[in-house]
Amino acid sequence: MIVDTVLQLRRLPVFNGNVIDALNIPALKDYVAWPDANLPLAIVIPMSTKVSDNFSMTDDFQIMTKEIAIYCVFSNSAGVYSGNDRRGSALAEQIDAVEFSLMKAILNWNPYNPVESNLTEDDPAMGHAKRGFRYVGSGLVQNDYELARSAYLFSYEIDVQITGADGFEPTGVPLEEITFSFVDEKTGDVLESSDVTGLQDLSIFLKGVGAGTKVGKIGV
Repeated sequence: MIVDTVLQLRRLPVFNGNVIDALNIPALKDYVAWPDANLPLAIVIPMSTKVSDNFSMTDDFQIMTKEIAIYCVFSNSAGVYSGNDRRGSALAEQIDAVEFSLMKAILNWNPYNPVESNLTEDDPAMGHAKRGFRYVGSGLVQNDYELARSAYLFSYEIDVQITGADGFEPTGVPLEEITFSFVDEKTGDVLESSDVTGLQDLSIFLKGVGAGTKVGKIGV
């Protein structure tokens, strides 16, 4: 998902292809050394994942809400070094343009849909999200040490479904049918044989067996 998001954002003219991904958030402070020619820059960061309770009584059905952050870095070198715009007023005008550009690329875009991303048919993530990203907020990243750089963070979320089919699958032949033979304790005669499938059918069948009988042979 992160790589596909990077590729999606590289199509935006506002970044001129300057889009990367990262996981080491403290290292992002190194953006003070990035040249002005590579700014504005967008950095895609995988954030938190919130997981719902299980909605199924017999299987697993949960919703994972996955968040990504798009960390955008801007240059204010011209304003700082000329002394005309140390506050970054010109940068403030760029926020709206970047915000709506990101919406064009990310809002409602579904990276789990192979038609909209680079997923292949054998990718286990394929088809797990019914809808695309939604916009959840943005904010200024505090910068106390470099006036020539400013950063703004935009956050998006997507709901991803997981079921028991996504989990561990035991190997071996599944138990599909049980054959019971009921024997009279006094005579040893076989009273009844039956094939039972499923635990519910087994429970109903055993309740219908009279007293004085015991289970003889069990075959599977």
